[in-house]
Amino acid sequence: HLSDRSEALQTCLQKLPEKQRQAILLRYYEDCDIPEIASRTDRTEGAVYRLLSRIRSSLNECVTRELASSLS
Repeated sequence: HLSDRSEALQTCLQKLPEKQRQAILLRYYEDCDIPEIASRTDRTEGAVYRLLSRIRSSLNECVTRELASSLS
C-alpha cells in the first residue's frame, strides 16, 4: 500500500507546474525553511505558506485519484 502511494505521489509530482514542483522540492527534499524558500523564489513568506498549502491539497487529491484508478 505504501509503495502504491509513493508511486502515485511521484506521478503527481511530475504533473505539477515547474514552479510548484520547485517549491515542493525545496521544502521537502532540500529541507529548506519557509524564509529560505521565500528568498529563493522571490515570494513573501505568507505567499509560500499559501502556495505549499494549495500544492499539498492538490497532491492529496491527485494521489487519491491515482490510487482509485489503479484499483479499477
